[in-house]
Amino acid sequence: MTAIEGGCYCGAIRYRLNGPIAGTAACHCRKCQYGAGGGANHSALVARDAFELLRGTPVAHASKADSGTEVVRTFCGTCGTPLYSDTPNLPFRAVRVGSLDDGSRMAPSVHVWMEAAPPWHLTEPNAVCFVQGPGSRRL
Repeated sequence: MTAIEGGCYCGAIRYRLNGPIAGTAACHCRKCQYGAGGGANHSALVARDAFELLRGTPVAHASKADSGTEVVRTFCGTCGTPLYSDTPNLPFRAVRVGSLDDGSRMAPSVHVWMEAAPPWHLTEPNAVCFVQGPGSRRL
């Protein structure tokens, strides 16, 4: 597998993904809308040990997700680019597609928290959509 690289807008943070993408997802919960600036939060899921920080020190903010689980959202403290998030009970890191050097092939296959999505949030025709988190009622 070819490593995938990414970073922030200003270049202060750079990272490399040294493992396969386990999946892609878009979260439409209200907190992710804040973090994404209004749209859904698009993420590529990768094993934590496959994530390598190459340069910089991201800033982290911990909060409770709509599910009640703690989520640590990480971003560049200089330009504000969202980079990734960690949830302690999950084995992967959710890397923001917008921070990848090339996210063009990272269309989400799963959409979660559709109950919070404004009607203008679009979904891919073949994507699996859940009312809330994975395992909730499917749309």
